[in-house]
Amino acid sequence: MSTRALLLALTVAVVFGFWRPDSIEPQTLDAVAHARQALDAGRVDEAIAMLEKTVTDEPTNPAALAWLGSAQVRKASTLPPAEAAGWVKRGFDTMDEAVERFPDAFVVYAMRGITAGRVPELFHKTDVAIGDLGRVIALKQARPQAVPDTVMPGVYLNLGLAQKK
Repeated sequence: MSTRALLLALTVAVVFGFWRPDSIEPQTLDAVAHARQALDAGRVDEAIAMLEKTVTDEPTNPAALAWLGSAQVRKASTLPPAEAAGWVKRGFDTMDEAVERFPDAFVVYAMRGITAGRVPELFHKTDVAIGDLGRVIALKQARPQAVPDTVMPGVYLNLGLAQKK
């Protein structure tokens, strides 16, 4: 190996050793994952802001839109009843849009179904929960690779809870 080739290889190794390009990481997954962490920590407004940005930046991301709707519904639990109903409606409108735009994406049905099963009965979303979670099961049966196995326990659990309602 010539000195020039060795120097070039060493330069490339040093540059890539210190430089970690953000573009290599899946930005969308990271944004949704960070928003989910914020939701889990009770930082609903922060999660909504992250998801709104992701939806704007990547309008073809079904997970971001579905999680945005779920986060909007979750915000209702932090507000007085007079304001809460508006956020529930906004969230379900967002999830309905996700289902319309991405009818083959399991995540839109899973999120709307799980969220629908968790809202109080006065919102009349039990049938939506049963239908959507049943749709995820049908998608898994029709195209097993389209729905991760790790999703199915949550789908079955929430379907059972919705049916019990």
